[in-house]
Amino acid sequence: MSSRFEGSPRVVAEALVSETPVVAYDVPNYRPIFGEFLRYVPCFDVEQFQRAAETTILEMRQGKNYLADLKLAEFRQQHCWAETRRVFQRTLD
Repeated sequence: MSSRFEGSPRVVAEALVSETPVVAYDVPNYRPIFGEFLRYVPCFDVEQFQRAAETTILEMRQGKNYLADLKLAEFRQQHCWAETRRVFQRTLD
């Protein structure tokens, strides 16, 4: 995820629930939502981003997925459509 700003990073969440690793710039709104589930690189450091992406791809080709060691089921539950709707509706009340 090479965006400089994400108001609502759905693409990142969708990748994670599909067990797809994500490399992202360390923009301020990612850590509170995604915490340890992303592989962060310094903001806008293209070379480090490329290296991290290449490393992640090579690991996946070897059958290694860093997400396998994390509590992805909890993340899925917290970010499912039903929970998202509940939180959204609560903010409107």
